Amino acid sequence: DLGYLADGQVFVTGRKKDLIIVGGKNIHPEDLEEIANEVPGVYEGRVVAFGLFSERLGTEQIVIVVETRRPVPEEDALAMATE
Repeated sequence: DLGYLADGQVFVTGRKKDLIIVGGKNIHPEDLEEIANEVPGVYEGRVVAFGLFSERLGTEQIVIVVETRRPVPEEDALAMATE
């Protein structure tokens, strides 16, 4: 995604790519962001999803960054991500 950092906050202004391709499957980041916005404790609109290429796997991996009202334990975040 494209954006900038100002006063300690990240502002997303656009996308470099419209799709995340994981193992040949096309995934729309907007779909992931919509789901993440529904997670309790996540600030609505403070979600971004993008792909990050993994040399080891030879494909993109999904990355979802959210701002939450309170810290979320790693186990809970992983459980939500796999649902």
